[in-house]
Amino acid sequence: LFDILLALLAYLCLLVYTSLSVLAKAEGRSVQELAEKLMEEAIKDEEDMILIERVAERDVPGAETVKSEDVDWDKILSAETIKDEEHKQKYDIVYLKDVLEKDFPNLPPAARSKVKKVIDERLTTDPINLGKPLRGRSEDIEED
Repeated sequence: LFDILLALLAYLCLLVYTSLSVLAKAEGRSVQELAEKLMEEAIKDEEDMILIERVAERDVPGAETVKSEDVDWDKILSAETIKDEEHKQKYDIVYLKDVLEKDFPNLPPAARSKVKKVIDERLTTDPINLGKPLRGRSEDIEED
């Protein structure tokens, strides 16, 4: 039985490698590059699933939800803004207390610094495009 399972495993490995080789050749990449890309996508998908679970489990007493289409963006964006050291206009970001006390500390340290960088450098300067939605994957943000 062990020999049969070992043979099946070897066959599956060969199938995976053959498939990766064909895909890599079609994309003009090496097998290693393609495998790395697929692993990165799998990790991102897993992170998205974890985020969705956290959002679903989070208990914010008394919090109301608002759909993005119901937000009066003109009113929000006409609020007073600040200027950074390069004299660029930036919008003030307000956080829910639970985000800072519960959600943010649960992120891995590398993700925390990435989120802070995106908020500081991009979300404060372009809240309409980068602030909807504020959860899930945003390919534009992940490129940084």
